Amino acid sequence: MLEQHSRVGRPSLGGIHIDCGKFAGQHKSGSAILGVLEGMQTMADTATRAVLARLSESVEVMLQAQTPTVTQIPMNDALVLLPEVRRYRAELEQRLGPIRDPHTAIHNDVVEGEGVEMQTVRKYSKYGAGLGWQYFRVLDLERAFETSIADQKSIVLSWD
Repeated sequence: MLEQHSRVGRPSLGGIHIDCGKFAGQHKSGSAILGVLEGMQTMADTATRAVLARLSESVEVMLQAQTPTVTQIPMNDALVLLPEVRRYRAELEQRLGPIRDPHTAIHNDVVEGEGVEMQTVRKYSKYGAGLGWQYFRVLDLERAFETSIADQKSIVLSWD
């Protein structure tokens, strides 16, 4: 799934924004959301997997459209997914070791691909394969879920 989207001819500056009420995620902070959702799937119970599958399908449709598109995560889904995203963040922190700065974690994703494949690795990592990018994105996703629950609003994912 990730590989398919990382190699399609999408605009190089395209990405997914995460917004909820007064919370606005960092610039295109949802771009690695498929990697995050896949990682969460491995830890989730059956009911949570159903919510993750529904969200993954919506994101897939958004990515395949390759035009400005919007999808929403209802507050009820945020309630189900918040504990899972926190568990997945902790898993990423354990796997990344002492790195807690998401920008350093992203840089480490890219450094592994130095040389001829640098652009391919960078693009592949950004769209979900890199743990550093996932960590960067999971932090905003967690805040969006918290905001959704506190403000009782849906989260808006938008592609541009």
